[in-house]
Amino acid sequence: MSQAGFTEKHVQRIMTCQFYREHCFGQSLADIPRICNELEYVGVYDNVHELPSPFFCCFYRLYVLRPTIVTVKIFVDSSIPYLRFLALLYIRVFGISNLFETIVNNLSVFLPLCYRSKEGVRKDTTIDELSNILCTKTTLYDDYPLPAVPNELTILYVNRTSPLSVFPQYEALLERFVEKERNIRARNSASLHAQLTEELEEYERKREEFLTDLKDNLEIRKQMHER
Repeated sequence: MSQAGFTEKHVQRIMTCQFYREHCFGQSLADIPRICNELEYVGVYDNVHELPSPFFCCFYRLYVLRPTIVTVKIFVDSSIPYLRFLALLYIRVFGISNLFETIVNNLSVFLPLCYRSKEGVRKDTTIDELSNILCTKTTLYDDYPLPAVPNELTILYVNRTSPLSVFPQYEALLERFVEKERNIRARNSASLHAQLTEELEEYERKREEFLTDLKDNLEIRKQMHER
């Protein structure tokens, strides 16, 4: 996966895709809502031959058009389910941190959509279910790799689903993880690369241990509440 969220293979297939040529190429941001209103499912591939789906073609077109934060926010607030999720996925993939809260806010939005795998299997879903995936997973179902879940998004998600104030020791620790990650990346240089790589790997290991511990505690608290 490239940093931009698209592999060379993705781009080549999108550019030669009939749907992209006929419905997306040359279209402006003003046309994106109309195109999304005609979509029938979320997915990356249209079939087992891995042709890009209409949704993925729209996602690439949105990336090419480089929407402003204001435009992305307008799309997120749309009543068109596929346009709303298109914008949420854009925020998550391209790490627009000052809009992470909009992903969390959509955990309580139940607009219906359909997901379709490359094998053609359809699954009814909702915006809240897809938003939960964006907050917690590193793949969109099994089709599309997502970047690692950012710490800032994790904080917002945990506070929404079970406030960190219940576990003050975790809140302080996670804040330190965020600051540690920023410091490590800010010091990155060729001369320090090996040292920083090792340090970052250790940081990632400790962060995973922390999140596992937090998840276990949240599950215990949930079970106690259910009793």
